[in-house]
Amino acid sequence: MEDWWGTGHGWVRMDIDGHAVSLCNLIDKDKMIVVVLVYVDGYLRSTYSKTDNEIGNRFYQRVKKAIYSPKEMKDRARAFGKRNELAQQRYYEYNECHWRSFKAFKKHITGHNKEIGLVSCGWGENEEGDAKDS
Repeated sequence: MEDWWGTGHGWVRMDIDGHAVSLCNLIDKDKMIVVVLVYVDGYLRSTYSKTDNEIGNRFYQRVKKAIYSPKEMKDRARAFGKRNELAQQRYYEYNECHWRSFKAFKKHITGHNKEIGLVSCGWGENEEGDAKDS
């Protein structure tokens, strides 16, 4: 699977703790990157991106983003006071449905799940397993 990661072609199906997980390469030509999308039981759902969602926590990547720049944080501390909750809110977290690094994906999946099995993979086939017409 590591050889397949980021090639830009094909898909991988896995069975992880009773969930059908499909991995699909996605090429973002604007940013010039290849990411791997994670479909859990055939879906990408917005509810999985919440940090309190069990499926999102098990299969998706946790991301922490800054809300304000350092300059804006100083301005907020001056305006609201240093100990105010609004002045101390620095980051927000969410689960992203794609991965860029195979090592990070592997570490996360093996750490959060017990039974991991490779079902199938395909490079010249569509998701149903049929060969593409050339």
